[in-house]
Amino acid sequence: MSTLKVSRNEPCPCGSGKKYKKCCGSKDTVLITDVIDHEVLELQKEAEIFAIQQFGDEIANDFEDLLHSLEDADAGDADFYEFLHPFWFLVFEPMEDGKTIMQKFIEHKLRKVSRTRVKAILESWQEGYAVAGIVKEYHIDSLIIEDTLTGKEYPVVLFEHSRDYEEGVFAFAILHRYEDKFTVFPTLFELSIEHTADFEVFIENEFMNSGYDSPEEFLADNFLEMMHETPKAGVTLDLQGFEWPSDGAKQVAEMFEKDMKAAGELSWIIHIGVMLWMEYCKQTNKKIQKPVNYVAALRYLVTTLAPTKVELTQKQIGDMYGLPANRVSSYYSDIYFVVENYIGAMIERDQKKQSHALEAELQEVLKEIEENQLESMEEINDFLQARLDSPNPRKNKSQGTKEEAQELIYAALESNGPERYRLAQKALELDPSHADGYTILAEQTDSLQTAAQLFEKGMRIGRDELGEAFFHENKGYFWGLIETRPFMRAAMNYAAFLQKIGDLTAAITQYEELLELNPADNQGISYMLFISYCDDEQFRKASELLKRYPEDSAQDAYNQTLIEILSNGLTDKANQLFLAAKKVNKYVVDLLTGKKKLPADIPDYYSFGDKNEAAVYVSEHQHLWNRVPKLKEWLSN
Repeated sequence: MSTLKVSRNEPCPCGSGKKYKKCCGSKDTVLITDVIDHEVLELQKEAEIFAIQQFGDEIANDFEDLLHSLEDADAGDADFYEFLHPFWFLVFEPMEDGKTIMQKFIEHKLRKVSRTRVKAILESWQEGYAVAGIVKEYHIDSLIIEDTLTGKEYPVVLFEHSRDYEEGVFAFAILHRYEDKFTVFPTLFELSIEHTADFEVFIENEFMNSGYDSPEEFLADNFLEMMHETPKAGVTLDLQGFEWPSDGAKQVAEMFEKDMKAAGELSWIIHIGVMLWMEYCKQTNKKIQKPVNYVAALRYLVTTLAPTKVELTQKQIGDMYGLPANRVSSYYSDIYFVVENYIGAMIERDQKKQSHALEAELQEVLKEIEENQLESMEEINDFLQARLDSPNPRKNKSQGTKEEAQELIYAALESNGPERYRLAQKALELDPSHADGYTILAEQTDSLQTAAQLFEKGMRIGRDELGEAFFHENKGYFWGLIETRPFMRAAMNYAAFLQKIGDLTAAITQYEELLELNPADNQGISYMLFISYCDDEQFRKASELLKRYPEDSAQDAYNQTLIEILSNGLTDKANQLFLAAKKVNKYVVDLLTGKKKLPADIPDYYSFGDKNEAAVYVSEHQHLWNRVPKLKEWLSN
């Protein structure tokens, strides 16, 4: 920092009110900037101590939640976040009165600070800044960090204890104002400089998929989670540690990685390709004779899934590897159909995350409309437009127990495994009237009876929460109202249980009510109701249901055939419908006749006309087709 030159008889620039010679100038070896720096550092330390002493329980509880959300955190990670968490918490987490701990510390400390400059610096800490980006410039006593999500540049003052930084490195920091610059709180956290580009793309994608409008709000809320997840974008896979079925399979991975690096592709995109290839090898255990063919196909597959620098056609990739385009297509199809479910699972996780984030956002908007007592469409439209123009400040997590429980439920819906059930249980402890909590807990029980009781309880509580008048007034567009969805989810699951145990009358009644409430059928109730109608031999109703919900799918085509047979026998119309159905999906027939066996695990994802669609259809409808006399002979004709 530059030395401040002041006459000994002038007022001291530190703001004490004394002459410089009687204050900071009394010791020629001490600079005013050093005094200010020292006091600012002391204030940072005092803020942390104040937070732990005054709000230790709140910090500890939030840290426990953080560790649960970081499922793959090891002991070293836990120690690191235990150190860092209080700094983040006291700057960004509002307490019950809406103030952060830092704001409370400022109120507590401000009157005790004598120097005007230090007092102004402390007062400017009312707002903190979460930053993740590249160190653009570095000097011995300062640096500039450019935030990746906003493009804003932050000039940062470095104190004597700061270490050296490398220009171009990606780093995370919590910043506070320091006059016309900023200071880190407590320090700057660097990642590997080799993967800076990967880190930037990763954090941009995380924001794009987060449902947040404001990048500042996103990073402030998810600062610690992003610090934990972002380094994974630069992880290099250990190709040697994987047990390859053949040398050829290993060569594919090595050649793919080498060629993608040479093309300048980002590490996380290369990572996707190698992971897909590992999945293919695990499922097929195939011994690869011509690695180059699979490298070409794998490169094309990744081009279709990730934002590669250059989108290559099959012909272009074929030219690169000496293959005709149709051979690239053939090998690509081979890999794709094996790893299709794996790809689907990745896509669904992203979609699920976005869906629940949107539902949570809609819930918040509806709450604000109610709180502001907006009634006319003009008022509501003005409110929504204002909200779009200026996104809402971050929600206060220290809110009523009902709202806090709702936040936990949304977190549970986006989670998997034990964390999902822990969050649901915690939500029910805060608010036992949350239907989704019971629906989630029912998933983990091994007892059908217990699951049914939980589904029924969630459904009953959801109905009571809404009130019968609400059902009457909003029938016909129920799913469009966010507050109805916990009831709708619980009711659907309870109906499925009734169907499973053979209580068809009760199941059908439940399904029919759900379709009356929501004729758009966002939940896919019509599929389950069709099967229940057929099980109960209500074929006319089943046929009418197909007419109400027509679609171009194997399910619709084969069900049209099935209803004709169950109603009228093996007629000429049934033959015509069957021939049309085979054109929609030819794989269904082999599964219905037993020529091909159903897979041990029914896929969660399918495309129209593929083997997965056939497996899903037959697994759900086989028992109905078994009612057809001489089925195998008829289907084989």
